[in-house]
Amino acid sequence: MATKRYRVGIAGVGHGHVSAHLREWKGIGQAEVVAIADPNTAERQGYVRRFELNGVREHDSIEAMLATEELDVVSVCTETSRHAEVVEWAAARRVHSIVEKPLAFSLADAERMYVAAGKYGVQVATNYPSRWPSGTLQRVVDFVKEGGIGRVYEVRHRGGGPKPRAIDANTFFQWLYQPAYNGAGAYMDYCCYGADLVCDVLGQPATVYAMAGRWARTDLVADDNARMLCTYQRGAGLIEATWTILGHVPASTHFAGETGTVVLMGRDSVLLYDADHPDGRPLEAGELAAPTADPNLPAHLVRCLDEGRPVAPWAGIEAQRNVTEVLDAGLRSIAGGAPVHLPLPLPLMQA
Repeated sequence: MATKRYRVGIAGVGHGHVSAHLREWKGIGQAEVVAIADPNTAERQGYVRRFELNGVREHDSIEAMLATEELDVVSVCTETSRHAEVVEWAAARRVHSIVEKPLAFSLADAERMYVAAGKYGVQVATNYPSRWPSGTLQRVVDFVKEGGIGRVYEVRHRGGGPKPRAIDANTFFQWLYQPAYNGAGAYMDYCCYGADLVCDVLGQPATVYAMAGRWARTDLVADDNARMLCTYQRGAGLIEATWTILGHVPASTHFAGETGTVVLMGRDSVLLYDADHPDGRPLEAGELAAPTADPNLPAHLVRCLDEGRPVAPWAGIEAQRNVTEVLDAGLRSIAGGAPVHLPLPLPLMQA
């Protein structure tokens, strides 16, 4: 039986994570990056040289690439504000998409992509690098969702790190620091990771309350710190985001359940606290499900396309549409200074 080969286009190189996309696609024998598009010629050609994309066809616009190339998948690595239009262009040509996190910062844009995926029968998957490649986070999520600590009633996530000063920023940071393109600042950059986990483990919250501000930076027009509280009838999600913490302080995620608490520090340190281990003990690898066979989202998508099935639910368009709804509610809460109730009204009048 012949193995299908997948023709991949890189839609934009403005996102700093595009390097990971290129590295991952090059590691898949069934896939070939055949085209790359971005109006920034120097930056685009820099990636072509760095990743030795011999024979790749270059385009000055994503729309032109999609109109002239025969593609199976695009990796969307533009500013977040452009995700919806690129996914719509790709879907109309029956091209699947991998979108770098977050899917969107407005429910209206998420709905556009959700509808396009359904209308044209394509997959739109969102890449959260923390879910790959080591698999520890995903294995811990599976552990708690499968009852490892009883009913989970709280998820806490803190993420962030120092960011370069805007005056010294490269192309990635120039748009990341602009709310018009990123949706916010640290709020959208890091709260999206927490919202992704909270929604996966606890489902859609009843209300979202968020705050964001410029607490330490004087060179930004965006927030440098943000906090979110997602409320449930019997639980909560607490999310912290920062661009100002100094040093390499690891991200931390806590899952609290009725029979125990699991704490993940950084990528691999996992401790379980319960009645028998009040001071905690390492959660051994053998107590977690085996790592996924897929080292990254591009490899996962290829395998799913081969097998004719959708990607993992948490990476799929429906789940990430719901994550976007929570992020949008947080933005509305920041603007209004009050909790926002879900579900949000569908943005039908914006169609």
